[in-house]
Amino acid sequence: MEEPAPGLFGAFVSGLSSMLIHLGVLISLGLWITAGTVDQGAFEPLVAYHVPEEERDLELETVFLDEEITPGSQVTLVSTNTPRPTSNPLTPNPPELLQSPLAPLNWPTDRLSGIKDLMAPVGEGTTASAQAVVDNYQQALDRITQELLRLAAKEKVLLVWCFDQSGSMKDDQKEIRTRLERVYAELGMTGVTGSDTLMTAVTSFGKDFVVHTERPTTDLEAIREAIDAVPVDPSGEEMMCSAVIRSISSYQQFARRQDRKMALILVSDESGHREESDTYLEAAIDQAAAARCKVYVLGREAVFGYPYAYIRWVHPQTERTHQLPMDRGPETAFAEVLQTDGSGPRSDAHPSGFGPYAQSRLAWRSGGIFFMLPSVEAELVGAEKLRYDAITMREYRPDLRSREESLVDAQRRPLRKLVWKIVDDLDPDRRQVARMMSLRRNFPADMNQFRRQVQESGAQAQVYLAGLERAIEALEAQKPAREREDSLRWQANYDLIRAQVAAYAARVYLYRIALENGLKKLIVTPPALADGRQLAGWRLRESREVPIDKIATKMLEQAKESYLAVIENHAGTPWAARAEWELRRDFNDTGGGSSGAGIGSYQGVELVPEYRAPQAPDQPGAKPQPKPEPSMPQGPPVPVPRL
Repeated sequence: MEEPAPGLFGAFVSGLSSMLIHLGVLISLGLWITAGTVDQGAFEPLVAYHVPEEERDLELETVFLDEEITPGSQVTLVSTNTPRPTSNPLTPNPPELLQSPLAPLNWPTDRLSGIKDLMAPVGEGTTASAQAVVDNYQQALDRITQELLRLAAKEKVLLVWCFDQSGSMKDDQKEIRTRLERVYAELGMTGVTGSDTLMTAVTSFGKDFVVHTERPTTDLEAIREAIDAVPVDPSGEEMMCSAVIRSISSYQQFARRQDRKMALILVSDESGHREESDTYLEAAIDQAAAARCKVYVLGREAVFGYPYAYIRWVHPQTERTHQLPMDRGPETAFAEVLQTDGSGPRSDAHPSGFGPYAQSRLAWRSGGIFFMLPSVEAELVGAEKLRYDAITMREYRPDLRSREESLVDAQRRPLRKLVWKIVDDLDPDRRQVARMMSLRRNFPADMNQFRRQVQESGAQAQVYLAGLERAIEALEAQKPAREREDSLRWQANYDLIRAQVAAYAARVYLYRIALENGLKKLIVTPPALADGRQLAGWRLRESREVPIDKIATKMLEQAKESYLAVIENHAGTPWAARAEWELRRDFNDTGGGSSGAGIGSYQGVELVPEYRAPQAPDQPGAKPQPKPEPSMPQGPPVPVPRL
């Protein structure tokens, strides 16, 4: 047998080696994408999702509802005893405060973002309008009725109502119940009808999941009774995505046997349990797709870039006012703006112009509609009744792709990675960050304790200031990327956070200077005043009479200029509204008030003494007077509810 030609054998070996190398690279790349590996400055993905390519050809329709309705004002406590959905939430590990360096990335040649793709017109017979405005609340049900009529014209329909068990939703449930007559009359259903074109089921959810109609029905009164039976769950946990999965799976076989098209109406004023949503959102979308089920959401507007809103609640026995947190956002897969007002967690409820991410994505991917419930709740803390122009907001729409796809896409976008990193590094939900931001403003009268606490607070402020300065430097370095960014939303995110970190740095700088000046001046404890009042302690206050140095003046001027640029470049958007609020707020007030003394006033900060009258000595032989017991109604103690 003849030996193979050396040239031919060499070519074969070379080709085989090349193929193996390329195969190894492809496998490694596939594993990297599946794992969503990012550098130290980004998030780790929570779940590996398969994202169909057709996501880029769809579009979410958001309907804004204008009618004023009476918001809930009471919280009723009821318990349920139903099995809890299985959950296994995963939590990402956040990076340390701006310690990890960001590796430089080459800007990709293809800069088209998912946001631009999502704004593209969809196929024939559908609308390219991102938002539609209707006149009143009834029109939401009218629109749903039209959808049901369209579906029923082709095939029988099974409609599932899925209600949130929050106490704040009871008024909304009553509103829907009273309007059902008109909806079902439009569909030819009054009382018990012989037509079974539309059958209805009712479920509800909180911490647990409840089926209120064992079998779908055409009886309108039975539907009303099922809605009335929705309990109030005091746990404050809304397992929304699990409830959608279980609602569809509970009736999916029934719909298949009768060859019915499924539709689900999700009614909730919250965005759902955060970790549960992270874990089960894509599974809920897959469940809806498998059952050919459109999901329509009657929900509330998301808080601008923030997961929480707070409702005032007065305890009926102690008469103390509590601020109860509820999940109300954000409108994006991950927060894109700061979660702090500079001194701690945000307490505002600035509207975002869009629904919460999970609900919006669920409606979008299933071919449904997100209906934004009207009015601002009367007891919503920090509420601002703002309505943004739909045409303006179209260019600022959130990215509704999956969380994993957003994370992978961020790998090639250094500006977005940086904004996410700063938001996460300065998140007061992290205990060490909250401690760093909580700057002491009151100090004891004892000089030894005073010096020790002032020195500790000064060192704490220096750490915080150093972190803010690193954020400023990193943002300045990304100015070229900001100019190349094709998304107005991400330009606005960058512009606002750049103004905020500058303003917060100026505040911390003035704080530290005030402590240094106090240590230099206060050598001994001041004597008592002529009227006998004694020193009780020291507190920090702002004053226009206190001079500020050139460094502080420059920092304040840059922050003010940046805020004004946000207002000009992003007029009529939540970013401009937030910038206006920051300019109005009392700059040195850690509570984030808005007294009008904003950063433009250029006030200094100083330590001032506080005095109090000496306590009168007890008379010899006098019996101590018992403290009066607080008046409380009879009955068992009322727990503070959770929303």
